Amino acid sequence: MLGFEVRSGLVNYFDMQNYSGAMGIFSKFNNYSEEEEFRLAIIPGTGEPLLVQVGDISDIAIMGKCSERLKLDQNNKK
Repeated sequence: MLGFEVRSGLVNYFDMQNYSGAMGIFSKFNNYSEEEEFRLAIIPGTGEPLLVQVGDISDIAIMGKCSERLKLDQNNKK
């Protein structure tokens, strides 16, 4: 995508009662922490939805919690 930057990463979760800073694109309050969300962000955004059709990715993707996947990745590096 010309003129755009793609960023990705795990979401950082913050305690709603104790956090008062800015919330970035990879931030959420901890009442959503069970989601263990991974995000892709296209910068700069337009404020409008962007439809991305990726097709079948079952050969390169698995369903599950990010923490479980990260454990698998770490075990495979050993």
